[in-house]
This record gives sequence, structure tokens and C-alpha cells, in this order.
Amino acid sequence: MQINRSKIFFIIFSISIILFIYSIFVLWATFLRPVLDNIESVFYDYRVVLSLDNSSIALNKNKASKDILLVVVDNYSMNQLINYPELKAQRFPWPRRTMADVVKYINLGNPKAIVLDFLLKGAEGSSKENKLSDEIFGNMLKKYDNVFIGAALTKQNLKNNTDIKKLIKKYNLNSQQKNKLVNQNNFSYFVPIYKPFLENTNNIGVLNQKPTQDGVVRQHLPIYGLKNKNNEIYLLPSMPLAVALYSLPVKEKMPFAINKDKIIIGKRVLTLDKQGSFDINWYGPGGPDHNTYKYVSISKILLSNAYNTAIIKDMPEQDFINPKIFKDKIIIISNISAGVDTFSVPFQMNYPGPEILATCIDNILNDTIQIKQPAFIKRSGLLTNLVIMLVLCLLTGLMNIKSRYILMSIVGFISLILSFIITSILLFVNFKYSLNMAYPLLFMTLTAIGTFWYKNVIIDKQRHNLVNTFERFVSPQIIKKIVDNPGSVNTEVQKKEMTVLFSDIRGFTHLSEVIPAQDLVMQLREYFNEMVDVVLKYDGTLDKFIGDAVMAFFGDPIPQENHSLRAVLTAIEMQKRLDELNKKWKKENKQVLSIGIGINTGEMIVGHLGSKRVGNYTVFGDSVNLAARVESLTKEYQSKILITEFVYEQVKDYIDNEYLDCVKVKGKEQSVKIYRVLGIKH
Repeated sequence: MQINRSKIFFIIFSISIILFIYSIFVLWATFLRPVLDNIESVFYDYRVVLSLDNSSIALNKNKASKDILLVVVDNYSMNQLINYPELKAQRFPWPRRTMADVVKYINLGNPKAIVLDFLLKGAEGSSKENKLSDEIFGNMLKKYDNVFIGAALTKQNLKNNTDIKKLIKKYNLNSQQKNKLVNQNNFSYFVPIYKPFLENTNNIGVLNQKPTQDGVVRQHLPIYGLKNKNNEIYLLPSMPLAVALYSLPVKEKMPFAINKDKIIIGKRVLTLDKQGSFDINWYGPGGPDHNTYKYVSISKILLSNAYNTAIIKDMPEQDFINPKIFKDKIIIISNISAGVDTFSVPFQMNYPGPEILATCIDNILNDTIQIKQPAFIKRSGLLTNLVIMLVLCLLTGLMNIKSRYILMSIVGFISLILSFIITSILLFVNFKYSLNMAYPLLFMTLTAIGTFWYKNVIIDKQRHNLVNTFERFVSPQIIKKIVDNPGSVNTEVQKKEMTVLFSDIRGFTHLSEVIPAQDLVMQLREYFNEMVDVVLKYDGTLDKFIGDAVMAFFGDPIPQENHSLRAVLTAIEMQKRLDELNKKWKKENKQVLSIGIGINTGEMIVGHLGSKRVGNYTVFGDSVNLAARVESLTKEYQSKILITEFVYEQVKDYIDNEYLDCVKVKGKEQSVKIYRVLGIKH
């Protein structure tokens, strides 16, 4: 029977574990992983912002190449060309022959490459003028072999002409690694390009931007697959890769190889992630005003060309562009007027599309050769992330368990998190090494919560013990402080400076003889209630009742800088409360009482003393004995409250006192000055 129960328990336990693991896996796949990936993207974007050229913490400034120049259709161009009707560029889009004039003028300066960052989907129109415009543009493409036109791939069935697909073959990148491209980078269709242009151009590049879940461009996909009906895959380069390959001398791009995790271009290596992408290494904010890359308004080129060809006879001198500025440069022609062609990037919501092309070209040409410092971004691998996460979790757990105080645990945990964050930022900014931050921070937090919970179970027990120890002796305020911070209380026997107060009823022996025992007990109970309330009001610790005497001390278990003043204020109010009680007792025909109070400050021993069965939290030592002796002197000097010179030095600025004598008390070799307390200074 016992065996069967064990088997049943084992089966139930095993099923529970399996269900638990399965639930964690489902939760991870459907919720946690996407959330953490989004959080990691936020951390990544923040590090990107700090790594830009204008960052104050980057040791190695990443400068954008001066060999890439952007020629843009901007609002300035639109407004400027309205004044020149002879250019026939009043409305956009302009005739293609106008763009051909721009390319021709730029080529007077012998640039390396000219990128047309727009799609050429079909004929300009059916009119004779439109056809002539297309012809001029096509002849321009045929004449200049450094001009790149853009292609856009799609997975939607656009029923492309099979002849155009055949033309794609001439732009195919030969590689033995076609089968290693991930499926999500393969497309079956592309946005049609006007066939004459496709036939006349020698260069093509894919203009697709890699989609992201949150719509932010962080990575670039350099290779795309175009699959035909026979499942043959043509590898098409992105525009940045196509331009980079064209711009490099033949000897610098050999050997050329496309592997699953990298693209090798001579000495240049583009490291790719599992999706075939690389992280874009940004240089600075985008737009003409920031000068990360140099911008030229396209109207200046059109006006300069028209001026050179005598189409116009006059133009603003500041708008004239000398073609020499284009020499050996990569030119990107694009439209940024009215906020078109902008994307969200880690540090900017409306980053110009042509600057993304420029940045990716810059990355491939200049950041893939590691000379002194890494410039191409590298992400930490799974093993590295696991090791870092385990070490940080271990440190978090040990720190929380070993810390004596909860505040220290919290400060230590925050310090550890900040250290990890700062280290991650510095590694990214200065060494282009990207650590995963979301997962370590999550598991560090879970470890902290777990260890805090475990430790608080023990602390709760300590709090319970402390409350049991002190609740009879100290005020509720002190109990609250003990409960809130049990680590601040040391119940071990220790020696420290404190103040002790003794209060005694004068003539108590006589009173006990003349007052019935029951009546005396009731009156003493009323008296002690008032006296204890006063002690607790000033956060004193009630030590004990010694017959009719009250003993209290100040400065423990919670340290108090002004324990001497608290004791004196307690004594003054005790006398005041007694006066009020005496008035009440007179009306009740009861015996009035008179008390004397002695106070001393000094070093004394405090702690929980006694046997295993019976104990008390108390103080003792010469300073305690001196307070008791001073209290006994109140009768001799006819004073209600006497304090020693040690108390006087602490309270003289707040309490009116009268010097009485320098006395030698029993048990002390040296004389001690004593003072009568008169009241609080006003």
C-alpha cells in the first residue's frame, strides 16, 4: 500500500513539473520573450544615442565619411525653381529629363557612384514629350556606368513580366551559399521597373528597409533572395552593398564570399546575425541642419547646369555649384521635401531615408576593417549572456543575504545594476560591443526579490523577538523604529554613553503604614501610569520599578544624540503630572505624594541580562549608581530634580539650572557638581 502511494505521489509530482515547465515555455514564447525583446530594443537605442559623434562619453569619436554627399529635393529647391519657368521644374515630380540633367552635371566632377534613391516604375507618360523625357533618361543610364537605380522587392503577387525577371540575372551575386539564406529574406516578386531603364543600367540595388516590430530601423539587410517559379534563387545586393562593391578597386574586394554569418569582401568582413542582418553603426543626427553628411539642394545643381548651358543668364552666386566638389564621391539623389522618405531610428523619429543609405554604405566601406578600435557593432553571444547573467545573479543573492541592513541591500543592489548599465554603455560607446541588458536585469531583479523575501522571513522572526523584548519598556514610536529597521538595534551587552533617571516617592514607608494597602496600590497604579506615559513620551526606556521608585534610561535601544535633554524634560513633566494628580487626590481626600528625581549622564553597560528563564533589558555601572545617589540627595537639598555636572553640560543651553554644591557621593573618589533644575528656558 505504501509503495502504491509513493508511485501515485511520484506520478502526480512528475505531471506537475511537466505542466509547470510547459506553462513557463508557453508564457515565454507568447509573452515574455516579445516583451523582453522590446525592452532590449529600448536599452539598445539608448546606447546608440550615447555613442553618436556628439556624445560626451565616447572616447573614440565615429566620424561620418566626407566622401558621401546627398543631393536632395528639398523645400528650398521647390521654392527656388518656381522663379525659373524655363527649367520646367515648377511641379514635382519633375520630368525625368530634368533628373538626367542633374546626373550629367554631377558626372562632370567624376564621382565614384551616383545613387538614384527612388523607383522608376513605368513610363513617364504617353505624350511625345513624356516619351522624349524617358528616352533622354534612358540614354543617360546607358552613357554613365556609375549610376545606380533602385529596386523594391515584395512577397505580393504582382505578376511580373518573365522577361524582366531574366534581366535580373545580370545583377545576381554569384555565391555557393544560396541555400543558407534564411527564408524570410527570400522574395518572389518585385515592384516593376521601366524595362528600357532596366536594360540600359549596369547597376541595381534593393531599396527595401528591414521591417521591425516597433517600426524602428536598427539593422540593415545586405543580401536579398529573389525566387522564381522554378525555386531558383537570385541573390540581389542591397543598394549600400551594391554601391560599396562598385566603389572598391578590384584588388580590394577579392576574395568575395557570402556565408551564413558573414560577407567577406577582401579584408572587409560584415558580420551577420541569424537573420542575415548587421546592426547599423550610426554617426549622428540626420538632416541638413546637423551636418553629419553634407547636403546639397538639387536646385543649385539645376541652376548651375542651366547657367553653364546658357538656358538662364543669371543666378544667385551662392547657389552656383562647381562640379569639382563631386570628385571621387558617392552621391545619393533623393527627395526629402515636405517630410517624405523619413524613418524612425533609435535616436530620431524622422531620420531622412537617404542618410540611412549613406550610413550603411559608410559602414560597409569604412567600419568593417578593424585597425585600432572596433567600429563595426558586435552583439554578445548566448554563452556570454548566460555567464554574465549567472555572475550578476550570484552577486545579487550573496549581497542581499550577507548585508546586515535592508537599506544596505537595496543600495548594493542599485549600485550593482548601475555598474552593469554603465559597463554596458561604455562597452557599446567605445568598443561597439553590445551586451544584452534586458535578460540580466530581469533575472537580477527576480533574484533580489527572492532573496529579499527569504531574508525577510528571518527578519520577521527577529522583529518578533525584538518586539517581545522591548514592548514593555519603550514607546510605540521606538517599537515602530525597531520593526522598520531591526538591524539598527543591538541586543548584545555593550558599553555606551547614555542618561539614566531615578525617581522615588518621599516618605513612602510612612505612607504605607497610614494608607490601607488596597487604596495605596490603586493610587500607586494611577501614579505609575502617568509616570510611565511621560517616560515613553520622550522615547525613554523603562527599566524597572523598584518598589515605589521608577528607573528609566535614554539613548538605547535607539541611539539618541540628545538623550540628556530628553531625560531632564521627562523629569520636569513628571513633576508637572504629579502636581495635577495631587490636585485631583486632594479633592478625593487622598494622600498627596512628593517625588525626588536624580539624573546622570555617562558611560554605562546596557543589554539583556539574566538567566535563561528570567531576564531583563537593563543598565548598570558607576554612572547608574551615581544617578541613584544623586536622587537620594534631593531630600537633603530640598530639591525636586537634581542633575550632575555631566548632564548640566549637555542641557545648559535649554534648561535653567542652579548650582548647589560639589559633593562626594558614596562609592566615588572624586567630587561631583550637582545642579537644581528650575525649568525650561524661554
